[in-house]
Amino acid sequence: MRLRYTLLFALFFLVGPAKAAPKKTDRDRDGLKGPVRSILRQHSLLSQRNGKIEEGGRYDLEFGEYDTQGKKINYRSFREGCDACLPYIIIHDSDGRPLTMRMLQFARWPIFTIIYHYDAAGNVKESDVYDSLFGNPSRKWTYQYEYDSYGNWIKKTDLLQDPKFSQDDTSFVPRERDYRVIYYAN
Repeated sequence: MRLRYTLLFALFFLVGPAKAAPKKTDRDRDGLKGPVRSILRQHSLLSQRNGKIEEGGRYDLEFGEYDTQGKKINYRSFREGCDACLPYIIIHDSDGRPLTMRMLQFARWPIFTIIYHYDAAGNVKESDVYDSLFGNPSRKWTYQYEYDSYGNWIKKTDLLQDPKFSQDDTSFVPRERDYRVIYYAN
């Protein structure tokens, strides 16, 4: 027994302590670049009238503040509680991004699944929505981004493919828009 502890002790000093990977800050985990101090996320719905896209009023979704080291020091969600909010399961990748979300709903198909696809920058580039656990997608979303000088997106437009789409149909209609008002440290 004493020999085992001696060998383990010697091995520990020969190999050395395990080195931890560099720690990511909350700001890094939230996918933000540069000295972001605060961020306000807003949302609006889009509609088509007379062939033109019209944007509804913006409303605040969430607000976050970071200290100089990138730690989140304040967070507020402005989403109101809702009786229609249903249970869901989200599977994340190693970077913490959602890969798959399954949600219960009050509909013909009690479960629907969303599968997310990301670009190299870590932003969602498209998502497929399935009305059941298996089968063909019933809806497809793509996303267009506008970026600021630090490379953070400040405007995201969600485009929906016709619910009765075919794989050859590439027509998408803008349906929603998100804005991020970002304040940087001087």
